[in-house]
Amino acid sequence: MRRFGRVKHKPNSDIYEIRIKDEITYPSGMQTSVCFREYKLQFARYSKRDRQMIIEKIIDTLCRNKFEAYLAGGAVRDMLLGLEPSDTDVVTDARTEDIRRIFRGFKVVAAGKSFKVNFIDGIEVATYRNSVSSEKPVSLQTDLKRRDLTINSMALCPYSGDLTDPFGGLNDLKNKIIRFTQNPEARIKEDPCRIVRACRFLSKIDGVFDPDSLAAMRHYKRMVKGQVAPERIRLEIMKALEYAKPSIFFNALQSVGVLADILPTLNRCVGLDGGQYHDETVFTHCMMVGDSLSPQRKRLRLAGFLHDTGKAKTIRIHNGRVRFIGHEKATDRLMADLKMLRFTISELTYIQALINLHMRRIETDTSPKAVRRFLAACQERQIDYTDHLRMAIADRKGNLAKPDYTQTQLKMICKRIRTELSGAQPGAFGLTDLALTGRDVMRIMKISQGPAIGKMLGKLLTAVIDNPHLNTPEHLAALILNEKTLYTTKKSHRVLRFIQ
Repeated sequence: MRRFGRVKHKPNSDIYEIRIKDEITYPSGMQTSVCFREYKLQFARYSKRDRQMIIEKIIDTLCRNKFEAYLAGGAVRDMLLGLEPSDTDVVTDARTEDIRRIFRGFKVVAAGKSFKVNFIDGIEVATYRNSVSSEKPVSLQTDLKRRDLTINSMALCPYSGDLTDPFGGLNDLKNKIIRFTQNPEARIKEDPCRIVRACRFLSKIDGVFDPDSLAAMRHYKRMVKGQVAPERIRLEIMKALEYAKPSIFFNALQSVGVLADILPTLNRCVGLDGGQYHDETVFTHCMMVGDSLSPQRKRLRLAGFLHDTGKAKTIRIHNGRVRFIGHEKATDRLMADLKMLRFTISELTYIQALINLHMRRIETDTSPKAVRRFLAACQERQIDYTDHLRMAIADRKGNLAKPDYTQTQLKMICKRIRTELSGAQPGAFGLTDLALTGRDVMRIMKISQGPAIGKMLGKLLTAVIDNPHLNTPEHLAALILNEKTLYTTKKSHRVLRFIQ
């Protein structure tokens, strides 16, 4: 069977169309005939025209200098999926020294230890290679043979539109099959991170694993923990969060058997009873919550997938009922897992703060004082209250025992929050919102800088949260003087008791 295709540009549009045909010649001894099966696939042009011009210039320069040049890998896959490629890889038979010679007017940066990859004005240009540790120029077919998955082992000639697909990647893409190129065991041994990548691409195309590939991944699953850099695993997780249903990714990791090594706190939630207020397991609930959050907010989405992992540590049976008292505060093991994966300090702080706060609900009947305390807690932990609301909405969507919030309920909740944020007497939700500063406190109390200043400011903030009308210089000064009098009286009593 020979597969070939052509690219056609639709007039007056930013759409290209690929027409791909399978030419099948029956074996000798039978009547020879040719069967054509045609697929129509569309892909959008690059949105950044300057980037597209650079790519065209690179390919044109290579071809004019008698070298081959193809688009390969993820760019071709995304085009066939009808997506705009997130990055573009150009493969060629030109060596690194040839690339530097013919691209003297360009910014060329070489990278990679195992094999050299050149970035020409930010576009990746790689020499054909026959293994992950060789740059020796070989054929395009040999280059595609060493790639991880069949759906990533295709190349497209941008001039003729010929699609090179030696391993049936297009057919696997059409049938949503994740299959390693040729020998699954060999591909995994070359780079065990391909197990995690395969799970991610399963989520990307919402597909199924080829049985042989799945068996190989399960057999070599321990190689992920022992040989893959944590930073690479973190990168795969963050990429998976951009897809429509990252739960497919996490479920695939669990099915293969590597979730226990990557995120053991999440893996402990598998099969865990959700308790009397849920009709689903804790793991299923976390998956539903994460899927309900926007791909545009990856940190928030990750927090959604992990928000109830503390339940595995705090589960108790009380009066015949499953309870998880304080599970929102049981984040120590989760933070250890994320640190191991090299998540940044800002990511860790955000995720932990949001999980700590996710049980503080604002409902339609929540009192104004409780709303102000909620807003103060968000500001103290540097959490945008809108992220908390998004989490609360997703948390309800992921609960099969409770109905979703109605539009009316959400409007009432938002109105309560807006009232406290922009009312006639806006409240103070942080120390910077107070009508007095630390210097004012030092002046009124007639003391020097020290811990007592911070304690006093904290007491003032608590008073103002309970009663926003107190947030004036006069009222706060009176509170300080009153507190100072009480402090002095208590200190005198302690001295008298000591003398006696």
